[in-house]
Amino acid sequence: MRGEVVLLTRNIVIKADQSVNNWNGQFLTFDSTVLDANGNPTTYSGQTVLSQVEFYKMGQLNNQHAGLRFENSNQADSSTTKSSVDGVVIHENMGWGLSVKLSSNISLKNIDIFDTEQIGANLDQTTNVSADSVNVYGVRQRDLAKFDNIEDYESCFAICSFTEKTKCTNTSVINSIVAGCYYVGFVAQGYSCSDPVGSSSSLVFKNNVAHSV
Repeated sequence: MRGEVVLLTRNIVIKADQSVNNWNGQFLTFDSTVLDANGNPTTYSGQTVLSQVEFYKMGQLNNQHAGLRFENSNQADSSTTKSSVDGVVIHENMGWGLSVKLSSNISLKNIDIFDTEQIGANLDQTTNVSADSVNVYGVRQRDLAKFDNIEDYESCFAICSFTEKTKCTNTSVINSIVAGCYYVGFVAQGYSCSDPVGSSSSLVFKNNVAHSV
């Protein structure tokens, strides 16, 4: 399914077909620029509003194409154009569950992610992105036995930390729970001890719980 604006606000199940290969479904929101016959550019901006939607058997094996993915999605920050995800379940993925990269002005709330591989949820180079009650459970390890001395990136929730160059602005993760993760539950940037809840930093991380890791 493809469109400039997708509005899903009912009890909907989006299920990938895993019968042929490992290239399963992904729900992608992004901006793109298209040139016409005369070389004149037209920019299309992606906006997605999801409420009460289930993503089942999504994600792609051994890459960063998550089941629910925002990449290069930069809607203006207003009540009419901001993307939002609320009350969504993502489960039994072949790869990552949720990825928000190089994107801005997105609200993530009341999301449950379980039975994914390598990374449950990842925020990377984000601006004005809020995650409230984004819960991740049961992240599987990838089978990298054929590679020697490889330490894989693994976590339930990677927050502006997947690479050393990752930077985020006005990004918050609050009231979230992770459990059943290999290596680590949350990976997040730190901030000064004089700023215990990150209220003056570009990244706010508070009221989160990790257990059974």
